[in-house]
Amino acid sequence: MIPRLGSVPLSRLTGARLDQFYADLLTVGRRRNGVGGLAPRTVRYIHMILRRALKEAVESGALYRNPADLAHPPKPRGKQMRTWSADDLRAFLVSVSEDRLYACYLLASTTGMRRGELLGLRIEDLHLEEARLHVRLTLIATDRDDDHARGYDFSEPKTKRSRRSLSLDPATVSALRAHRARTLEERLAWGAGYDENKDGLVFTRENGSPIHPTSLSRAFAARVKEAGVPEIRFHDLRHTYATFERAQKLLEVRAESLPSRAANASDYLLTGLLQCVRCGHGFIGTSAHGRGGVYRYYTCFSRQRHGTARCDQERIPADPLEEAIVAEALAALDDGSIFLEAASKADEARTAARSDEVAERGELSAEVASKREATDRYLKAFETGELPPSACAHRLEELHKGIEALEKRRAALEAELAETTTAFSKKDLVRLKHEIGAALLGAGPEQVKELLSVVVSEIRVECRSSIQPFFVAPGVRTPAPKRRRTGIEPAHRGRRWGCRAHRGAGESCFGPGGSAGAVCGGGGRESNPPTGDRPAHRF
Repeated sequence: MIPRLGSVPLSRLTGARLDQFYADLLTVGRRRNGVGGLAPRTVRYIHMILRRALKEAVESGALYRNPADLAHPPKPRGKQMRTWSADDLRAFLVSVSEDRLYACYLLASTTGMRRGELLGLRIEDLHLEEARLHVRLTLIATDRDDDHARGYDFSEPKTKRSRRSLSLDPATVSALRAHRARTLEERLAWGAGYDENKDGLVFTRENGSPIHPTSLSRAFAARVKEAGVPEIRFHDLRHTYATFERAQKLLEVRAESLPSRAANASDYLLTGLLQCVRCGHGFIGTSAHGRGGVYRYYTCFSRQRHGTARCDQERIPADPLEEAIVAEALAALDDGSIFLEAASKADEARTAARSDEVAERGELSAEVASKREATDRYLKAFETGELPPSACAHRLEELHKGIEALEKRRAALEAELAETTTAFSKKDLVRLKHEIGAALLGAGPEQVKELLSVVVSEIRVECRSSIQPFFVAPGVRTPAPKRRRTGIEPAHRGRRWGCRAHRGAGESCFGPGGSAGAVCGGGGRESNPPTGDRPAHRF
C-alpha cells in the first residue's frame, strides 16, 4: 500500500482511486518480482485493512467520510472443495506407505490438522503413550532480507478453537513411532551436517531443517499423481476428514433419533434372525407413517431393495411378530426339554470326536518321534563324515519343517482336549427365562435382542401365517429340534392348522399354547398360532 498510496493526501483519497489501486494489485501486485497479480481474496484482505485504518481517521476527524466505503473490492473466486472417497484415501495411503512423510499424510487424514499445524508440531506436544497430541503452534513462511530469501517462523494457530488436543488411533501412533525412529537414523547418517532442530519439530527435511509449506504441498501433489487417485490439494485432506467426521456424527444422531428408528436395527428385536424362504435374504426393519403414528414392519431385503418383482414376500408387522417369537422362546425355556436334548446330543458328539482327537494326537506324537530319530541319524552321519554337508543340509531342513508342522497340530489338539464344557441345567434355563422377562419389562431393545440370540438361531418366514423359529442350546450352539410353525394371523379364519415342522419321526413337538407335547412320530399335531387375543392383522 505504501508504494502506491503513501504519497496521496487523505483529502484526495477517493473510492475511484482505491478501485484503480485494487485493479493494479490484480495485474502487477506481486511484491517479490513485480510479475503477476495478487489473488482476489488477497486484494480483499488489503481492502479490509485499509478500511479499518481509514475508519480511525474518520473517528479522529481527519476525514469526513470513509472512502473505502465507496470502493468496490474484487469478490474472491470460490474454490470448489474436492474430497476423496474412503477407497481413494486408502489407495493413496497404501501408495505412500514407504514415503518418509507417510506419518504426516496419515496424521492429516486422521485428525484434519492444517498444513502449518503439522509442520509446526513439536516433539514436546506429542504424547504417544497417551495416544494424544496438542496443537499449540503453526509454522509460517517469512521474508527475512532484501534478497527475499525464504525463512520460517512460528505463529499462534488460526483461531482460539484451533488450540486443541487431539486423540490418535493406534495406526497413527504406530506410524509416528516409526517416523521418530527414521528421524534418529537420518540424524546419525548426517552426522555433523545435521541441523540440530532446536525447535524440536516432528516433521523435518532429511537434514533436520524445517519443511517449507509449499514444499510439502508439492511433494503431496507428486505422490497423488503416482498413486493414480483424483488430484486434490493438501488442504483438501482436511475437508476429506471433515466429511467423514460429519458422516459419523450423522450416523450417531440417526441412531439416537426416534423418527429414524427404521434405520436403527437396535429398535427391532429380530433383525439378523429372520430369513425369507422365498428368496433367501434376511429381513430388515422398516417403518411407515400414518394417521395413527408410525407403524413398524419387517421387510424382506430383496423386496425393499428391488421391489416385489424380485420377491413378493409380505411385510410382517413388527410388534405382533416380536410378541409371538418372545412367547415361543419363553415357552421353550419353560419346558427346557428340547435344549437339554440338544445339549445331550452335543455332549455325545463331542465325546466321539474327542476319542478321535486322542487317537490323532497319539499318531502325531509317534510321527514326531520318528522324524526326530531321523534328524539324529543325519546329524551323526554328518559328524562322522559319512555324508557331505550339502546332502545333509537339505534333508535336515525338510525334517525340521515337518516337525514344526506336526507339533503345531499336536498343540492345537491338546488345547481342544483341554477345553472343558460347562453343561447347563434346568436352573440355567429358568434363570435365562427370568432375564428375558425382566429385560422385556425394563431394559432396552438391545439387551432383549442379545438374550434372544442366545437361544434363537434363525426364524424362517414363508408367509405371515407360516413362521418357524429354530432354537439352539445355550452355550453349545447346537441346533435344537424344530419348533412348530406359527404365524401372526391364521391362513383361513377359524381353521386349525397343523404342525408341519415335524415330519421326521422321533422329534420333540410342542402343543397348543406353547405347552410341552409328546413325540409326534411324524404325524404332527394341530395347534393355533400364539397370538393370544390379538385380532388378525390384514394389510
